Amino acid sequence: MIEPTEKEIHCEVTKWLRDNWTTGWVHVAPEGQRSARQGRMRKLAGVSTGYPDLMCYTPKGTPDIAIELKTITGRLSPAQLHWEALLLAAGCQYYVCRSSTEAIRILEDVLLRSIGTVHDAESE
Repeated sequence: MIEPTEKEIHCEVTKWLRDNWTTGWVHVAPEGQRSARQGRMRKLAGVSTGYPDLMCYTPKGTPDIAIELKTITGRLSPAQLHWEALLLAAGCQYYVCRSSTEAIRILEDVLLRSIGTVHDAESE
């Protein structure tokens, strides 16, 4: 069986978020090749290497969730480890997920703990 790419995992989780996550989430897309000028402009605009793939905002009283998506063999870069430490120190939940199933399970668990239900768009 062929393992999904990080982009495929990301697309599946994003679809689930669009259908189910009502308290807000964001993806900042620093990936891809850019010219030196484009890189400087993105840095000036505040884009930071290593920031998690997804930030999911939670209901009041529940720590926000940072999710870094990786393949089975993917590893965190030093910049990603730096962001992990910063976000954990700020009280966020931080997860490295190696499949869409794992990420969605974590998100469903947080919803159940925080608001007592998971909105299932497919059942409507």
